[in-house]
Amino acid sequence: MNDHRQKKRDMAAVCMILLTISFSAHAQNSAPRKSPPAPKQQKGATSPRVSLTPRFVPGQTFRYEMEFETTTDTSRSGLASDPQGPSSVIVDWNATVRIEVLPADADTPGGIRLRTTYEKSAASIRSDSFDPSASDTSQQYHSLEGKVVRCQIESLLRVRIFPGN
Repeated sequence: MNDHRQKKRDMAAVCMILLTISFSAHAQNSAPRKSPPAPKQQKGATSPRVSLTPRFVPGQTFRYEMEFETTTDTSRSGLASDPQGPSSVIVDWNATVRIEVLPADADTPGGIRLRTTYEKSAASIRSDSFDPSASDTSQQYHSLEGKVVRCQIESLLRVRIFPGN
């Protein structure tokens, strides 16, 4: 049961990371709006303002290739020690994620829905000693492939996440 909660937490964290990345990338690709110059400002000295507000349009699709590396180092202290236990474990996770922009529900005018699909998910586990749980961990990451996480952005401060199709 605890493993299931950890998976949900991990999926939510990845979704939030992807949302942040897509907000930033989409906002940077949009043309900045020029603000009128201040009354005592010299003409030509103004720099364009950049709006970081995302501008999603239903029907847009984004794909992100991601690679995460997590290194866990363990040190031993005290009377009991496990000489066969790993002192270092490295998890490399490669994923391709597709984000589709969907029209908002009738209940949330001005909102937007996003559907995130793990198109590819694979992990490799390296350790300085034999790790019997390495294949299980690798399988957990692989099981994300094809999974869908939907979220609804009602405002910049309110995001609802719905697992499933």
